[in-house]
Amino acid sequence: MTGTALISGTVNTVAIVHTATVTVTPLVCSAGQWLAQYFNGTTLAGPVVGTDCEPSINNNWGAGGPTNLGVGTDNFSVRWTQTLNVPSEALYTFTTLSDDGIRSASTAPG
Repeated sequence: MTGTALISGTVNTVAIVHTATVTVTPLVCSAGQWLAQYFNGTTLAGPVVGTDCEPSINNNWGAGGPTNLGVGTDNFSVRWTQTLNVPSEALYTFTTLSDDGIRSASTAPG
């Protein structure tokens, strides 16, 4: 970590600014697992504050919330992603049960 002194104003106020280089390795999940990205707030916006690999999307947090993922018990959102190879012509049903809302999206390659 290096420090830089900034001098401003006529009263010579000094502020120390620290900079650091951080290497972040993206989490890669094993085949068949969902990448869960946790956000503070309910809009999937801002920085990802926690990630996890989950075998299924099946959570019952009750009055609590996810633990050790950087979010509280309320006002958080999660984006689960996984690449699935499925037949092009088939009927798929997604069933959800939620007390605070659900948003679903799927994309086809190409």
